[in-house]
Amino acid sequence: MARLYVPVANRVVTGHREKYIEQLKRLDNPFVMVYIDRKYDPEVQAKNLAELKENLAYFEAQGFDTGVWVQAFGFGNPLEGREAELTKGYTRITDLNGRVAGDAMCPLNEKYMEFYLTLIRGIAEAGAKRIMLDDTQDAVIELSRRYNEAEFIGCNGQLQGDRVSLDPVGGWRFGAVILRK
Repeated sequence: MARLYVPVANRVVTGHREKYIEQLKRLDNPFVMVYIDRKYDPEVQAKNLAELKENLAYFEAQGFDTGVWVQAFGFGNPLEGREAELTKGYTRITDLNGRVAGDAMCPLNEKYMEFYLTLIRGIAEAGAKRIMLDDTQDAVIELSRRYNEAEFIGCNGQLQGDRVSLDPVGGWRFGAVILRK
């Protein structure tokens, strides 16, 4: 049986839960996926996690199954201010032409993984029974849209590879790299 998974933003639903409940009750047994922002500032993240805990408990008390949806490696958006400062030691995802994907972090970077595992632990402690990691290819897609081309995206300085070109699809160039660490 198919089931509808409904995303709701943690930062938006707080303060408007009753309106969401009205809409959700119109659906046939939806699964509520609360999206939480990935923030590097510990104070901001602690506030987000506290709100997440309240939101998960609220939706469950209303009879809904819940889970959490969180960004994994990043979308390639720019980081500014304190967020940029806090991520200085993180390796960014970079294409073979040297373009850096802003907030898209390399999962091979130990400092980033330490941060990320702490975030996932916080999400679990907030009561998440399911966690969906978003981003399998979002950084690739986002940079592809921005530059109208898809090049291999990888962890600059962490991986080496030989470039392999593929046939164009729908006007976009696609490529891949055979990796070796």
